[in-house]
Amino acid sequence: MYCKGACSGNIGCDLPPGAQAAVVGSSFLERVGNPPARWVGSPRGFCAQVSFQRPGSAGPCAHSPGRADGCPSLALLRKTGEARPTSWLNFKLHWELGLCCATMSGGTVRSLGKGSAPPGPVPEGLIRVYSMRFCPYAKRTLLVLRAKGIRHEVININLKNKPEWFFKKNPSGLVPVLETSQGQLICESAITCEYLDEAYPEKKLLPGDPYEKACQKMVLESFSKVPPLILRILRTQNKEDCSGLKEELHKEITKLEEVLTDKKTTFFGGNSLSMIDYLIWPWFERLEALELNECVDHAPTLKLWMAAMKKDPTVSSLLTDVKTFQGFFNLYLQNSPEAYDYGL
Repeated sequence: MYCKGACSGNIGCDLPPGAQAAVVGSSFLERVGNPPARWVGSPRGFCAQVSFQRPGSAGPCAHSPGRADGCPSLALLRKTGEARPTSWLNFKLHWELGLCCATMSGGTVRSLGKGSAPPGPVPEGLIRVYSMRFCPYAKRTLLVLRAKGIRHEVININLKNKPEWFFKKNPSGLVPVLETSQGQLICESAITCEYLDEAYPEKKLLPGDPYEKACQKMVLESFSKVPPLILRILRTQNKEDCSGLKEELHKEITKLEEVLTDKKTTFFGGNSLSMIDYLIWPWFERLEALELNECVDHAPTLKLWMAAMKKDPTVSSLLTDVKTFQGFFNLYLQNSPEAYDYGL
């Protein structure tokens, strides 16, 4: 078996991508200790970053809800007659063979609220992101972290009941916020993404050509009217009052459709996925949950882009299902602090 190297490494495993994975378990457990008992019996969210094929066979997170057959460690358990890791021994086997994809994305990490203790210093070799599971702006940063394979840890913040200490990280109280092991703090989603691309240059997401970079920033500027429109539609209780807002959204979507059609490429930055695609994707991910798919019905090129985005390993590993989004939106509109931990 070999490490696929598709995780972000924030859980502490120091196994280099492509190396033999026989030592993943001992290295992993030695650094983070035994997994908490609440995980036992639930395979959901575990991601085995090992391959039974050749070294360096990097690939996406194969084990997420609905795709359990792709998890090598669960497949191994099934060979011994276990459909899921229900016993501690089998769970330990699954844990040692795999890495917790959900922890890397913050998908199962409960949020910290008022009265919580501030986290300690960021460990050397990691970067920390203060996030919120359903925040599209924070999702931008998480996508870039995952796409670039940056070792990171996630701390979720309850935005309805913010910890006092969080305002020292960002006086505005907003996520995302990056914190380095030197205590440096970087705020604002687009700025955090550009910082990550420059601070970790191994896999560049922004183009090196000044003109191409400017083009991506112009697309982002054009897109900037979409997020507030979607938020206003979400907050409008009377759906009949949404018709005007939907018309505005329709117009903004049309502009993006024209940009992509004129480029004659699959993605906004060219034929391969780049920074601009990650920066605008989180709002398109929410369209179905908000029953706004009709707003892209007139945009065939954009619909093809959306389909291509869902196939990207980074995007697919961080997708949130429609029912979970809708459960969050329902509590969010009630101003419930429980919204931020919905589904956990």
